[in-house]
Amino acid sequence: MRFYLKEIRNCWCNFHQCFCLFFIFACATIMLSACNSAPGSQAFGSIDPTEPQNLGVRIYQPAGPGPFPAIILLHGSVPPTDREQFWAYHFQKAGYVAVIIDSFGPRGLSNISYDYGQITQLHRIKDLYGAREYLKTKSFVDGTRIGIMGFSHGGGTVLDAINQNGEYVKRKFLNHDNSGFAFAIAFYPGCPFANGPYTVPLLIVTGELDDWTPARDCQLMIDKYREQSAEMRLEIIPDAHHAFDGPWELQYLDHVKATIGANPAAKSRAVNIVDDFVK
Repeated sequence: MRFYLKEIRNCWCNFHQCFCLFFIFACATIMLSACNSAPGSQAFGSIDPTEPQNLGVRIYQPAGPGPFPAIILLHGSVPPTDREQFWAYHFQKAGYVAVIIDSFGPRGLSNISYDYGQITQLHRIKDLYGAREYLKTKSFVDGTRIGIMGFSHGGGTVLDAINQNGEYVKRKFLNHDNSGFAFAIAFYPGCPFANGPYTVPLLIVTGELDDWTPARDCQLMIDKYREQSAEMRLEIIPDAHHAFDGPWELQYLDHVKATIGANPAAKSRAVNIVDDFVK
């Protein structure tokens, strides 16, 4: 830095002033290129050609050419919020290409918690595989190291994406492609509706006080499928409600008869759990 300042002070004529401006610009460019890339908005299509082909995606890319491992983030019952952005930035800093999918905007949806029939998890699995195939075309992505992470309804989609439903999608749309995801993370998913066994390492993180998607259901599901599945891990965080890592204040939702709300301590603990799982 002292060298740069000295060069600037030595600019005493027009020629040197022009040179200095160029020098400063070049230094700034180099410094910016050393930082993580700002997220960019792009579009991709569902793996099913009859589904939307203009799905929104935000890509958070680390600095450098890669190839980097990647993770696809699936929002919950509402479109992407600060929750998904937090995790995208977290993974970007850890050296992952992080991708946030918006499955709702192109379909004209806003909050499906009032009517889950508006979109099924099978629709979202097709979105997920569309994003995976899109990422595999990028030179900065290691196509063999793509993981998935989902929240609430997106967490349930993650579970379905690595069981027989995901295998169905691959058989129908990917010519029996045997490649899978590197890992899967589901935050507070609806475990009573999940059917294993599961084909890739799976982490489920949920709250002890979650009365929307109770932790006990996930424990029962894991006990049922553990021996037939790849690695399965359940982490139950004390004093945490549904969406404990989200932007919402603690509140009771009468239409689902459940409580949601942020808990910074629980969120911090979840970060450590996720980091330990993916390392």
